[in-house]
Amino acid sequence: MPTRRSSSANWKTVIPADGVYAGYYCQAVNATAPHPFAARLWQEFIYSDQGQIIWLKGYVHPARFNDLATRKVLPKALLTALPAPELYAKAKFASLGRRRLRRH
Repeated sequence: MPTRRSSSANWKTVIPADGVYAGYYCQAVNATAPHPFAARLWQEFIYSDQGQIIWLKGYVHPARFNDLATRKVLPKALLTALPAPELYAKAKFASLGRRRLRRH
């Protein structure tokens, strides 16, 4: 069994200033899911305030960010840990065409 080193690792998130890549997250409910109502409940949870804040804790800009910020329900510690707004303006999303080219 592998041994575990000290759990006091010092992790740091770094976002390059010269290139910010963004990607989309997609969710769906399979029409033939064995428990479609459970899948729908999951969808409701991930779009709830609590679910959106969990995304934010992982440094993902949630879909309902502006709504949560307007209602002042975002924890201050999470807001101060986010990248500067100027970096969001520089974010580049891969087009479907570019994504197809990378597969070949």
